[in-house]
Amino acid sequence: MRVFAAVVLACACGGSPAAVEPTPPAGAAAPTCARVAGHMADLVAAGIDPPPPDAEVNALIALIRTRCEDDGWTAEARRCLGTMQTAVDADRCGTLLTEAQLAALVRDQEQRLGGASEPTPEGNPAAQPSP
Repeated sequence: MRVFAAVVLACACGGSPAAVEPTPPAGAAAPTCARVAGHMADLVAAGIDPPPPDAEVNALIALIRTRCEDDGWTAEARRCLGTMQTAVDADRCGTLLTEAQLAALVRDQEQRLGGASEPTPEGNPAAQPSP
């Protein structure tokens, strides 16, 4: 479950500037929230060995899809998140969500997936416990 928190934290923490990969053209059709959620969950699950149980992946997909739909993620944010491939991409895409959208995503991740009780990644100030 800790790795699933990484997708939310990667988008939520912003990060440092780095090489920026091109974003699909603004006129390109934006993927649906369902497609974005599936893509984000696939990226996270691909980096886990052994793969997480389907129930965990499905819970992450449902969480992201709900936040995307309920919070009205912009077409630009959906295009970016639906095509991201790296942590740098996630940082860049996270800037396309409002603070309220990011806060809701992190809150739901903590409540539904238990992220608050998981260890925080070292070096991520957004994930460090307060003193």
